[in-house]
Amino acid sequence: MADEARTGGSSRSEKRPARASGGQLAKSANGSVPSSGNVLLDGYTASRAVKQAKRAHASARTKLRKLNDGIADSEKQLRHRTEVERHYEAIVRKQTNELNDAQAAAAAAQAEVDRLTREHAELDAQLKELRASNELERRPYKNLMESSRSRSDDAGKNLASIRRSVKAAESQVSEATASREARIASANRAVDGSAARITQLTAEIAELQDDPNTSPDALESLQRTMREEQEHFQQAKTDVVSVTEESQQLVADAQTHLFGLRQSLEEAERNSEAAKNEARKHKEAYDRMLEGHQAAEAALEKQIVDNEVDAHNAAKDLERARERGRAAQAILDDANAIHATPEQTRELAREVSAAHEQISAQQAKVEALARQESELRGSTRVKRFVLYAVLVLVALLIIFIILLVTGVIRFG
Repeated sequence: MADEARTGGSSRSEKRPARASGGQLAKSANGSVPSSGNVLLDGYTASRAVKQAKRAHASARTKLRKLNDGIADSEKQLRHRTEVERHYEAIVRKQTNELNDAQAAAAAAQAEVDRLTREHAELDAQLKELRASNELERRPYKNLMESSRSRSDDAGKNLASIRRSVKAAESQVSEATASREARIASANRAVDGSAARITQLTAEIAELQDDPNTSPDALESLQRTMREEQEHFQQAKTDVVSVTEESQQLVADAQTHLFGLRQSLEEAERNSEAAKNEARKHKEAYDRMLEGHQAAEAALEKQIVDNEVDAHNAAKDLERARERGRAAQAILDDANAIHATPEQTRELAREVSAAHEQISAQQAKVEALARQESELRGSTRVKRFVLYAVLVLVALLIIFIILLVTGVIRFG
């Protein structure tokens, strides 16, 4: 940087001739052999001259590339206008026919779309009418099915209730029978017990009567007991009859009640089975009708779906026809506009020709600058190498001094 500051005046004085001509830069940088005091200055001047030549070459290439990019679009437009003008009549004839065909196709597609739209509305109305008609026709069958199902449910509930009653009545018969047997057995045991006591009392009285020493009071007491037991025996025999009759009546009543319930159960089973059969027949009739109605409705729904598919395809055909028409009209408009403005074509041709001339001149300039840059690099190679070598030696010397000062390198 210090050398650059010291040589700043000389550098600025040499900058103008270096930009003016690559040959002048080469001449300045490749003069007489420099003295040792001017080695750094000569190397710096040569390096700067090479950089300036490189920048000038790159700038010229960039301008050439922009000119080439700019003329490409103009050439494309000129080719298009020339081609259209050359075949103008054929283009107009072809695109007019294409436009007419597209308009005819669009009209036919629009008519098809309108027809399918009307058909869709009619089919939709038919479907609504059919659904309403079918529902009205099914209504009495549905009501009959639901009422018969309700009767079947009621008959089933009644059957279940009677079955529970029969089970309860069977339990009552079993309980009444068991109670009868128990009560009769108990009454008979009372008779047997009383008869046994009478037999014993009879024996005791006879024994007292045979004994001359028997007290009249004792005999009277025993005879009184005998009379009471005989009364008890008669009552026990009467109880056996009444208990038997009463228990038998209870069992008979329970059996009669059970018999009636069993008859009711048989009738309820017949009624329940009949109600089930009736409900099943009505449901089968309703299901057959429903199936037929659903099939008819499904067929009409399929027609509607097919109509919608056809309408969608017709709409696509219409859009394609319109797109053909727009494309043909755009080509016609472009051809008519080009045919009506030949002066624009001529002006564009002049612009392209002028651009080609400018590109040729710029190409020659690029090639000249490339040669100048190459020659300058070759003629200043030694000076630039010496400069870079000196700079490397100076950098190494600075590093060595720093290492020496910091004590990293020591002598002795």
